[in-house]
Amino acid sequence: MRFGVYLPTFAGRDLRLEQTERVKVFARRAEELGFDALSTTAT
Repeated sequence: MRFGVYLPTFAGRDLRLEQTERVKVFARRAEELGFDALSTTAT
């Protein structure tokens, strides 16, 4: 069985650098925890 995690990435054009860093940390942590997939929304 495989498990994925949803990455909440609602951001407008004013996305700041510290916000992008949090997204990167979240994604890397999900990988460390063994999740097989990472899903995001398309805006």
